[in-house]
This record gives sequence, structure tokens and C-alpha cells, in this order.
Amino acid sequence: MASLHKHKTSPYWYCSYRKPDGSWALRSTKQKGRRQADEVCRLWEKASHEALRGRLTEQAARKVIGEVYALTHDEPLDSATVKEFFEAWLTRKHLETAESTRQKYREVTTRFLAGSIETTDSCRNVTFAFARSR
Repeated sequence: MASLHKHKTSPYWYCSYRKPDGSWALRSTKQKGRRQADEVCRLWEKASHEALRGRLTEQAARKVIGEVYALTHDEPLDSATVKEFFEAWLTRKHLETAESTRQKYREVTTRFLAGSIETTDSCRNVTFAFARSR
């Protein structure tokens, strides 16, 4: 069972929880409020239990990180598919570039998305696939 601790020289709460290998971790939650620190600690413990059972997938780990981020920043953690990333990038470039440049960017990104990858892949997966192909 995870527990919270306060050190007299730190303004932050610390979380003590059992890691999947059986050892104990004592990590700062970087939270000054007990309620938020308790929630961060609970999420870390949940992730550790899932890992111990062999059920902590990359997607589940990202979900835990997203939940902790949202809890501590009062806003969701942005994530995007490669297609969404390119669409947002092209929108930003609209303000910075000439029409001929924007047209070239659109053509290149369209060809890239059409032939190279699944548009639902994360940017991280595309980076790893590119690195393996070299």
C-alpha cells in the first residue's frame, strides 16, 4: 500500500510505493497539497501494480502520465497523431510562409502520410520506424 510522507526540509509530499521488482521507491510528488500528492501517489501505485501483472502497456503508461499531468496542471496533456501534428504545423506555417511554400509543404506532407505510415501512429512510433529503416 502506498503512503505519503513529508520531510521537514522539503515543501513537497513524497510517495512511498512498491515497484514491480518488489523494491520500494520514495519519490517526490512535487505537490505541496496533500490531496493532489495523494492522487499522484495513487496513480503511481496503480501503474506499478499493472506493470507487476504484465498489463502496463505503452498506452496505459501514457494514460497514467496524462492523468498525473492533468491533475497537477489543471489541463490535459496534449497528444496528437502524426496526421494531427502535420495539420497543426501546416496551419502555423500559413502565417509564416508564402503561398508557394505552403503549397509545397502540403504536397510533401500529403505524400508522406499517404505512403509512409499509418496516420494513427504516434510521432514516437514514426521516429522509431524511420530509425530502424536506415
